[in-house]
Amino acid sequence: VVGALVDAHRGGIVTQNAVGAGLIGGSALAGRYAVRWSGNKTLVRGFALMAAANLYNLAVCAAAPAGAGWYVAYVFIFNIGMSLAIPTLTMRALDCVPARRHCQMSVPPDVV
Repeated sequence: VVGALVDAHRGGIVTQNAVGAGLIGGSALAGRYAVRWSGNKTLVRGFALMAAANLYNLAVCAAAPAGAGWYVAYVFIFNIGMSLAIPTLTMRALDCVPARRHCQMSVPPDVV
């Protein structure tokens, strides 16, 4: 039982590292390509990465290989795609309320 708990704990650490690395990597890509890609191109590429990650995850689950690395790669790739898409989605959401577009998203609406 203790061995299973240690293995589960290691899997949690690996998953957290994949999430963090994916988010940081995707944010770095989004920052780098923000001036080079249009908003539509950024969204298409972000959602394409997330779709590819989902297809990869389905294939891995169907094959059911041993080892956490096969399953954690999905989380990494999906988070890169999500980090690419989120800035553009945020700006498009703020475009719905042009008067508050330049406000921070974290400020509650009743404060502004």
